[in-house]
Amino acid sequence: MSAHRPVDAAERDLISVSGTERTLFVEAGAGTGKTTALVQRVVNTVLDRGVPLTALAAITFTEAAASELQTRIRVGFEQVLADPELSTTRRERAEQAVADADMASISTVHGFASRLLSEFSTAAGLPPRVAVLDEIASQLAHEQRWERFVDRLHRDPANGELLYRAALLNIALTPRYPGEGSFKAIAAVLAQNWDRLGELDTIDEPLPDIDFAPFDDAVAALEAVADTCVDRTDKLYEHIVTTCLPEMRALVAEESPSAKLRHLANTEWKTGRSGRKEAWGRAGAEVRDDIKAVNEAGAAVVAACSQPVLDRLLRLTANEVLQAADARRDDGGLEFHDLLVLARQMLRTRPEVRRVLHERYRHILLDEFQDTDPTQIEAASLIAATPADELPADWAEHAVEAGRLFFVGDPKQSIYRFRRADISLFLQARDAFGGAGGPVALTTNFRTVAPIIEWVNELFGAAMPTEVPDAQ
Repeated sequence: MSAHRPVDAAERDLISVSGTERTLFVEAGAGTGKTTALVQRVVNTVLDRGVPLTALAAITFTEAAASELQTRIRVGFEQVLADPELSTTRRERAEQAVADADMASISTVHGFASRLLSEFSTAAGLPPRVAVLDEIASQLAHEQRWERFVDRLHRDPANGELLYRAALLNIALTPRYPGEGSFKAIAAVLAQNWDRLGELDTIDEPLPDIDFAPFDDAVAALEAVADTCVDRTDKLYEHIVTTCLPEMRALVAEESPSAKLRHLANTEWKTGRSGRKEAWGRAGAEVRDDIKAVNEAGAAVVAACSQPVLDRLLRLTANEVLQAADARRDDGGLEFHDLLVLARQMLRTRPEVRRVLHERYRHILLDEFQDTDPTQIEAASLIAATPADELPADWAEHAVEAGRLFFVGDPKQSIYRFRRADISLFLQARDAFGGAGGPVALTTNFRTVAPIIEWVNELFGAAMPTEVPDAQ
């Protein structure tokens, strides 16, 4: 770090010294020393204000980051204790903080949620003993659940026509080869978002009849076009009458709807070479469009037939995902996403739990906030909000005392949208908790050299000139 006072020294002092009693929202890019500022804020909150380390919750994104943060906080207090001129009061507070370091709530958001659910398992509707499945165990459990689910579908005679038509349309329940799309992959996505699902009614009436008229009409139109050709030696004409129309006519005449559907789902006719204008009286490309029209009509028939099949399979899959989530809650073997959802649900519905946690955690610090999602911010806000039997459904409307929350993040590093991190959420929280003075920005970079920083600023200053709320 430079020996000179950085240009954002006032902001750093506000974060770690003068503003420890204020709610702050900090924007800090990579290399700006945000972790150092956060650690110093924790140390000074304990030493200057007498807040026990156990009354703070510091939450970050990864296990590695949480371990590093815990270590750096402990080291921060140990460095304070090395000062021989330290006052008795501050020494006692630092010694207690070192002793409390292993018990302090310095963890990932999943670790914090697990701590809450383990302590208040009854209030959360869980068995007394709660276990957290790691990623491999969760994946194995998903595999086993899916196999049982598919077996049940096939054993139920009511699903016979549905599964048969799915097979005709190449709609796979389980992938036949790596990389193939299937409902198993859809189930995995739904499982990571099960809290957004509502139970869906199954549809018992028979699948609708298949309407092949659009395809049949398109073939008839192509036959009429072929009759207009005045030069039967034209290559495009030969392609239409020798390759396309024989197969198309046979398919139109097919009496079995199942066989006809299977063929349509697996067939696309090539448009062939471009014909000569003098043979057709118009550009050959226009004639080739009539072959494309047959393909498009066939695809439209397949799509119309697929829609009710996909809808019914999706309903069955969604309900299976919800039942699996209920089963995990009943036996206490939770996945990572369950932790967040159930902790938030408990905080929403149990004001007595909110009161206990509000009294315990006087400060909640959220690191890497650009990676948060609505579940995490709502849980933190429910704890920080002034206790009441009923709280507004919108977390942005919670009454939060000054200093209860501290945020630090970098919107330009918000890359985890597939995990429900949302830049618009970041901006909403900034507006809600940034205060009258707005967010605090750390701008001095200690990680790299000036030429690189100047190049990056020039390049991305042009590429990202303004803040777009919905851009990610």
